[in-house]
Amino acid sequence: MVFTTNTTSSSNTTERQARHTPCENCRTHRRKCTVPLGTQCERCQRMDLVCLFKYSKRTKAAFQNPQCAEKRVYKRKRISMTQKQMLMEDVEELERLVVSTEADMQSLSSMKPLLSITSCHQRLRLETAPLHSMADMIALLEHATRSLSPIMRTPHYFSDRSQGMLHITQQMSQVEQTLRRFFTRDAAVLPSPPTSPLQFADDDCSITQIKRCFINAYFSCGCYIKPILVRPYFLPLLLDNPHSMLANAIIAIVAFGICNHISLIDLPINRKMLGAACMEKAYTQLRDALFDQEPELETLATLRCLAGCHLLLLKSDDARKFTSLAWRMALQLKDTYLGTLKNIERDHSSLYVTTSMKARAETWRRLFYDIRYIELNLCMMYEGEADFSSLVLSAKHIGCPIVLDMEQTDPTSSRKVEAYRYLIALSMLPGAGSPASEWTTREEIVGYRLYAGVIDKVSCADIEHIEGHLVDFWMRLPRDYVLADAPLMEVLDMNRVRECNNPDVLYLNEIYYLYWTLLEMRFMATPSTAELSTTSLGRYDGERALLIVSVCCDALTKVALALYEIMPCALDIHWLVLIADLLVKLKDVADPDVKSRAQQNLQWTLRMLSNFMIPFGQPYPPPPMTPIHHHQHHPSSPWMPVAFYTEIQRLIAVYFAKQMTQIW
Repeated sequence: MVFTTNTTSSSNTTERQARHTPCENCRTHRRKCTVPLGTQCERCQRMDLVCLFKYSKRTKAAFQNPQCAEKRVYKRKRISMTQKQMLMEDVEELERLVVSTEADMQSLSSMKPLLSITSCHQRLRLETAPLHSMADMIALLEHATRSLSPIMRTPHYFSDRSQGMLHITQQMSQVEQTLRRFFTRDAAVLPSPPTSPLQFADDDCSITQIKRCFINAYFSCGCYIKPILVRPYFLPLLLDNPHSMLANAIIAIVAFGICNHISLIDLPINRKMLGAACMEKAYTQLRDALFDQEPELETLATLRCLAGCHLLLLKSDDARKFTSLAWRMALQLKDTYLGTLKNIERDHSSLYVTTSMKARAETWRRLFYDIRYIELNLCMMYEGEADFSSLVLSAKHIGCPIVLDMEQTDPTSSRKVEAYRYLIALSMLPGAGSPASEWTTREEIVGYRLYAGVIDKVSCADIEHIEGHLVDFWMRLPRDYVLADAPLMEVLDMNRVRECNNPDVLYLNEIYYLYWTLLEMRFMATPSTAELSTTSLGRYDGERALLIVSVCCDALTKVALALYEIMPCALDIHWLVLIADLLVKLKDVADPDVKSRAQQNLQWTLRMLSNFMIPFGQPYPPPPMTPIHHHQHHPSSPWMPVAFYTEIQRLIAVYFAKQMTQIW
């Protein structure tokens, strides 16, 4: 663009006058622009303005040669024809390949199957026919794809669950509410332990012998399936000092429990009176130790045992005091034993760590997790809205229990500790086996609040991650510790369950399926109205949760039956009551398979519960189903001498009176 003034030549002037383009001033103000003489228009001369004319430089259009355009069109057509010919040749080649492949596959159809997949006890077994050509390989891959293709899932499975929410349909079952009322109601309405404990002298030989029998029962009975105290270290010490503070506390909790093995001991005194007397002595000794000594491992173990005694007596206020004191002492002793544990993990043969130091440090770690579990449950019971972050993060850097060298000499003790190690890992879910992080900590807190029954909805992403950690835990288990070929949704084979004669493994599987049940029952659909025919495991909803609960209840019943046959003391009666309550609801499901399993499992469960209703001193009943192998049960029933088991008896009688009359 060029602006010119009065300095142009006469030739340009003539050309500009010939044009009827106004100057910039006239064009802006929309005025008539005439140039009678010179290079300025009349208006600009009159107003004494600079008269400017704008010229736009235009490019000349390129000359189009018609012959060049025709050549370009011809060239494009020739390239298109060449590409079309190549594509047609490729299609013909593919058609010939398809025909030849179909012919080869038809010839192989009458031969031995290319792929045979069978499920062995611990692995998949694949058998193939001989492969001689590429066609054989293609046929093999096609057969394998058909056999191993994943289950078709609904589009929901691939959708984003990060914003999805599951609404809680059952914050707490009626049985759970009743069990919690046992501990939270006024202690004045509950039966009290003997008001006048048995008086005996510590130098009484018969009492000393009875105490040693109780101590041996504590370390050997399946009821104490958690090997908290290192047996090779503490058992000789306690047998040599049966009147010590820790020994009296252990004897008290054994006497108040339901250990059936104590029934085999010829007791000249009342078992309940002996427990009350030992608890009183342990409390007196503990009071002196707390005021006169620094925190010790024996004091911590005594606090744990006395807390358990008060829980069995349903003295919840005292139980909370002992548990809170034990938890604070466990944290106080953390600095004392954590360094020893790190030395053990780095070098088992360290000369700076003695056998006694290893045993005491490992005992502290097991006590730490046991007391932490009780403290968490009491917080959920009394302070559902409490912040669990401090309790969750307290386990950081502690590590899981290990089998000490002194415990490896006894195969039974070694297997028990190894199973307990996995039990602790399961109790720390969803952060088990992985470093503590903000995400796993939040998940664990969500899980505790879910179990506490204080939230009304939960994120699908949280449930997905918690379930994923449960599945990962199952995958990490040794294969001789599992009772199924899949972590979930596999109906257990009763024969395979009963082949397991290790009560520790059975108890571990019971807790594993119990975690699934306690998780899924919170948002399962109403059994009487649920439609399970279209249920998908990939869609997070109430029907899916109901289906998982049905499979887990079936597994729990079968594991409980196997545990009942070999170690009835290890059964958790309150969890068995919860499973029976769920089975009563599952009987109303429309699905015939789920309904039939629930009816059979309910019958077995109620028969086991009815055996706990028999008065003390009666012969112990046989298992509720005919065993495949010969079963030797204990000759006398478990003792139920304290308030907790008395209330459990009343709960069974109230909730399942109608069902029990139907099974007899």
